[in-house]
Amino acid sequence: VFSDMTIDYERVFSASESTLQEWFGDSVVVVGDLRAGVDRHPLPDGRKLPGCYAHTAVIDALLNHALVRMPKATGQWTIPLVGAFLGCVVVLVTSDRRLLRYGLIAACAVVFMTVSVLVYTGPRYLFNPFVPLFALLLTASLTVFVSRIFRSYGGFST
Repeated sequence: VFSDMTIDYERVFSASESTLQEWFGDSVVVVGDLRAGVDRHPLPDGRKLPGCYAHTAVIDALLNHALVRMPKATGQWTIPLVGAFLGCVVVLVTSDRRLLRYGLIAACAVVFMTVSVLVYTGPRYLFNPFVPLFALLLTASLTVFVSRIFRSYGGFST
């Protein structure tokens, strides 16, 4: 995408004033060195991106108000608490029906993944869906463990 918007500096220096106005107009201009091996930064997928392209992507995100945001402190605590609450509820509701329990846990995992994608594509919030899923699995396991202890002493059963 960026290579389509790239103009060699030789063409820029030899262009007329009107051509420069046509090319750049009211645009932000980023000057970079695109020679092989110069100013390259590794991406997580293994590719190397020229530094000027990285700056261009950030400038574009700033101009289009497309910044990625993180949940505030209350959200960072609320998301795992929701997962933990659901873990307890799933175990208590399913009682001894393991297949239903596993199905509900899988459904919660799908919901966490879907919500994660939706809040990223909409309001541009980034949260890890594995955090509430881990909380759900941990509290579900602990709830089963505690219920087995109570059951062995004649208490409630789940």
